[in-house]
Amino acid sequence: FTPNQEYLYTATETALSQDGPTPSLDNPSASRIIKYDANTGEAVKEILYFTDAIPVPPDPETGFADNGLVELIALDNHGTLLALERSFAEGVGNNIRLYQLQTQNTTDISNFDSLTHPDGELWDVDAVAEKELLINFNDLGITLDNFEGMTLGPTLPDGRQSLLNTNPSNLNPSHFIFT
Repeated sequence: FTPNQEYLYTATETALSQDGPTPSLDNPSASRIIKYDANTGEAVKEILYFTDAIPVPPDPETGFADNGLVELIALDNHGTLLALERSFAEGVGNNIRLYQLQTQNTTDISNFDSLTHPDGELWDVDAVAEKELLINFNDLGITLDNFEGMTLGPTLPDGRQSLLNTNPSNLNPSHFIFT
């Protein structure tokens, strides 16, 4: 929800089947962010967002690997969001990245039944969600769990906003990260 409770944002983790392939080691995936009017429940806009390609190959090469958008937080009432992407590669582990998104001047794709041409190429969309990497949690030098949740935490004594990231399927206190 936006801070004023006017809108709710949600998203697909990766591409819908009609919108293209899921991420691979070489290609990102076309996800849809949906903005709802919280009072009416009606979708008011759909926004194209590209998840990252899978950042590291599995070991063995034939092993399982994926990547997806797993959580959003609205930072303001105007379309600035935090986005959490997480990937997993068999034999390697998890990769977690936090982005800041700007969705204000994006093209509304709600009228697109599919984001791909019959030949499989993506339709040309004028403006997609802009993303800026804030932190790659793998740079922290700790073993990462399958983090898929986040919430704004308390304001720190120096005025900075804290962020709590967690694995929602395992509430072990060692599986929380404060940033």
